[in-house]
Amino acid sequence: MSHPIIDKSITGISLARALKYKNELATTMKELLQRVQNNNSFNEKNPPAYNSAEQLDLLEAAIDKMATLKAAINVANAPVHHLIVKMRELKGLLAGMRGLDTIAGQQPVVARYGALQAEIVPEVRIATIDELLKDQHLADWQAQINLLQEQLDEFNNKTNI
Repeated sequence: MSHPIIDKSITGISLARALKYKNELATTMKELLQRVQNNNSFNEKNPPAYNSAEQLDLLEAAIDKMATLKAAINVANAPVHHLIVKMRELKGLLAGMRGLDTIAGQQPVVARYGALQAEIVPEVRIATIDELLKDQHLADWQAQINLLQEQLDEFNNKTNI
């Protein structure tokens, strides 16, 4: 049994096209698994549109193709792997630092139940990294990510697997 996505040739395609194909193949694999799950058990009077055994065979072929494709992509990416890793780390840093608490100065304190007015002392908070510095870092990291992405896009378009 053949499938138009699974049967595509990957020989000599650009890395950019291979990455797009990987996403198409992943979507196809999800669809095939869903078909296997949804059509396996059925009322004998109402047969399903898809045969689960055939869909499973296609899924296994897609898995083989994905393994071959990912291996080829990894080999082709070797010269820029450090850029890929750095970009991933910067994206993680960016995501984590967006939520950094930069509140500083005197903050109102909500009285605990039963506390006397004299016991309520305003809280003074200090932020080592203020909002301006945080925003400068975020902008710098985003610029670095954008530059890395441009370098990777250029590499992906000119490199074949």
